[in-house]
Amino acid sequence: LDMSGTGVARTAVFAPHGPWDLAWSYDCHAHGTGTGIFDVYTRGAAPGVTADEAFEGDVDLQRQGRTDVAGDGVHHFQTSGPQLLDISPYPECTWHITARG
Repeated sequence: LDMSGTGVARTAVFAPHGPWDLAWSYDCHAHGTGTGIFDVYTRGAAPGVTADEAFEGDVDLQRQGRTDVAGDGVHHFQTSGPQLLDISPYPECTWHITARG
């Protein structure tokens, strides 16, 4: 899965066969708010398929003592089976994600 956009989005279903990584970046500079929020929610896309907790890019950056206006990193998930992602930036930040597993 390799996807870029601006604002809220939902990915197509993908099916990791085991643990997988979400590489992510976002940039809210164009909006002049001085801050940004970047959340990605995993959803099990088939009955009985569980989803991991939400991943919060802005919170992850704050833990590292880095800015939350823009950022990037990699988050590790343990789920497998059909998944989809709800991408929820605020404000309408630009973003890019890749999922590999």
